[in-house]
Amino acid sequence: QITKIYTCFYQECARDFYFRGERHTPYELTYVDQGALHNLVNGADMVLQQGQLAIIGREDWHMQYADGQVNFLTITFDLAGDALEAIKGKPLPLPSGARDPLKRFLSERSSEADFAYDYLESLLKIILIELLRASSARPSRSAVLPSTTRAENQIVDQALQIISQRSHRPPSLKELAAEVHVSV
Repeated sequence: QITKIYTCFYQECARDFYFRGERHTPYELTYVDQGALHNLVNGADMVLQQGQLAIIGREDWHMQYADGQVNFLTITFDLAGDALEAIKGKPLPLPSGARDPLKRFLSERSSEADFAYDYLESLLKIILIELLRASSARPSRSAVLPSTTRAENQIVDQALQIISQRSHRPPSLKELAAEVHVSV
């Protein structure tokens, strides 16, 4: 639950951009739209490349500088709870589900239309939820234990050898499974 959005600004900076640093209570989301941006957070250098973002935690001292031209978005906000603690302080790719909400956030940030703040808050919630979902995604089927992967690769290699040796009459699936000692 977002309790307040404090600031939202988009900066287009020359290569000599330097921000001396600060510490504040709200979280800060920094998204690099173009170029690369160095973020020194509590003394550690974190470089955000185009399409990446980072969450800077509450009371984390941070400063920024760029070696080349950089365009980036900064949003400071507060929220109830500590859901962002697991993803703060590291470069994160913008999840595909957050691309459209981020574009809409950029186009609406200076809107004076009815319910503009509520709309921005909703878009920011979607962006944060997409970030949290992407960071907690379960490993895919391909992320199998190395020993299991090795055993499966050996079976596949053995099956390929059998097939290539019998290219004149390839074995049926049932015959192949029996020869490599696995079920069909």
